[in-house]
Amino acid sequence: MTQNQPPAGQTGSFLSSPVGLILQAIMGLGLTAWMAYRVDGGFTRAWTPWEQGAWFVTMLFTLGMGSRAIIALLGGDTRFAWLPFILLSWLLVAAAVGAILQFAFSLPFVSGFLGVLAAAEAWWTWRLPWWFWEGWRARRLRAAIGDRATRVVCGLVALVLAIAAVALARAQSPAA
Repeated sequence: MTQNQPPAGQTGSFLSSPVGLILQAIMGLGLTAWMAYRVDGGFTRAWTPWEQGAWFVTMLFTLGMGSRAIIALLGGDTRFAWLPFILLSWLLVAAAVGAILQFAFSLPFVSGFLGVLAAAEAWWTWRLPWWFWEGWRARRLRAAIGDRATRVVCGLVALVLAIAAVALARAQSPAA
């Protein structure tokens, strides 16, 4: 768990003090709300998709900054504030691979997308990265059924995603 206190013999910075964290939360969440308000008002309507994407990623960053400060104030693990970036990264990889498979092999996009998610879920089940295994949902499931059974459930989710990917590919193939 990330600690909010400096090591012994050192003083903490202003940004790790409660006042600094409150200011970070206000700035991060306030900027996110302002950016969302501007989007709702049509501010980004005439922008290119890349400019809108950059605006969205900036909104995720400010949301992460504000939520990280709130998590730190509550004494939690601040790494979880960056989950939107992790999720967005995996979704972009799945979309890119789905598009490549569609272009190269005429597979349905959704089939490639689900296949990548199945592979990712299987890898997460095997390697147990902190953001997958230490989240509150995973902890609840692990407390209810145990670690080994939780891994089996996650493996079954990967299997279902893989079966869905293959079924969609077969349903839309010319030989079907």
